Amino acid sequence: MFLGFLPTLWFYLDRAFRMVLETNNEGWVAYFADRAVHGGVLYPGADEMVMNNYPPLSFYVIGMAGLLTGDTVLAGRLISILALFAIAVTIGVLVARATSKRSAGAFTAAFFLMLFSAYPGGRIGLNDPQLLGHAVMLVGLAVIWLYPERFGAMFCAAIIMALAGLIKHNIIAVPLAVTAWAAWRGLCTLLCWLAAAGLAILLAGALLLAVWGQPALLSILSPRQLSVMKLVEDTRRMLYLADIPLAAWLVVVVCKPRDQEDLQDRETGLTTALVGAGLLELVISAGGYGVAANMAFDLVIGLSLALGLAVGRLPQTRAAIVLVAVLVFHVALVMPLEPVRILAGMLPGKAADEARIRASVAYITAQSGPVLCFDPVLCWYAGKPFLFDRYNMSQQFVFGRRSEEDLLGRVRRHEFAMIEMLQGTLAVPEVPTWGRLASVLQENYEVVRSTDGFVFLLPRPTVRGVESQ
Repeated sequence: MFLGFLPTLWFYLDRAFRMVLETNNEGWVAYFADRAVHGGVLYPGADEMVMNNYPPLSFYVIGMAGLLTGDTVLAGRLISILALFAIAVTIGVLVARATSKRSAGAFTAAFFLMLFSAYPGGRIGLNDPQLLGHAVMLVGLAVIWLYPERFGAMFCAAIIMALAGLIKHNIIAVPLAVTAWAAWRGLCTLLCWLAAAGLAILLAGALLLAVWGQPALLSILSPRQLSVMKLVEDTRRMLYLADIPLAAWLVVVVCKPRDQEDLQDRETGLTTALVGAGLLELVISAGGYGVAANMAFDLVIGLSLALGLAVGRLPQTRAAIVLVAVLVFHVALVMPLEPVRILAGMLPGKAADEARIRASVAYITAQSGPVLCFDPVLCWYAGKPFLFDRYNMSQQFVFGRRSEEDLLGRVRRHEFAMIEMLQGTLAVPEVPTWGRLASVLQENYEVVRSTDGFVFLLPRPTVRGVESQ
């Protein structure tokens, strides 16, 4: 399984050092990380058409790493890769400690990397704080896993989990799992955990308000659109990759010899609760606009822990049968998906992507005035300021918290020397504003360059002529 993961790792590690466009988030994170380390406003007000709906801590980590590497996007990508391995090592060590078998720990870590690499979306080596948050959150789980049920240990774990929440706020499966486990252990354990968690939340909230103020809290809690159709489709799509390991884990639990009572121990209780909480988190998050494969990360972590722990406690023969079944799953289901797509695209695809991005960045750099980039990483590479936050502004428009006239007015006044977007960017039915924007753009701007999916628009010469008169 480790060998099967190596081509995927090599692909994303090589890609991390290239000027390529992964997601809209990469440039967005880079801009706010730069603000964090240079004393900029991390949670801007209504005078800007950008918004920060993430907690603050990750921006300082990525920003400081960016100062060391000289490239904030590269720094965020490397942190993401390191966080992925930190997660694998953490769950591997936890299982090895619980089963007294290093082989069980290695199996857990390898299975996690294998299953994680099957999820689409290029989340490995992405300039995004999601995996960093999961890595820190798992340290909090490890404290609960390894230490006695006392207030001091639980408070330490709760503080670590609160810090993870200040890195990425949508990672809720581990705290939910610990709460369910504590309730199962008894009233005394539950009250101890709730007191520790409540105090940690109060301290984290006080820190957030004291340092970054009320705008930070309001921005983080800003609403997003929900779609029942997206919930159903994304839940089905994410569970498709997890259904076989989930079934394997359930079979191992059901077929376990009755004389083993390890269902009463801490490790099995926590892993069972984490699988359930991961499923709940996936379903809760799947309907949210802008949420992708990251909704399934806690489920992948929980399944890897649960299956590794269960296999590690099986007799050797039965464990071998499960191992063979998992390897068959790896070859039959996982390999035809993301890793094979990666292997097929390797160097030619990456070189072409980089050449395309470099050409577009050079074109943006040549513009003397402000450029509105719907894909902010292009403006980041070009050294242009961050003028428009496509996702967050669309949500603000939909919920009436900001007026789309702010954007439309600036387009009519030709405040942007150029506008960049991908083809089809405005064909999003969930955002009615884009239809109005398309109409205003057609009246005031014209396409001057359309290549490799990127569209560049300049103000119409006739309009500029009328204004100059």
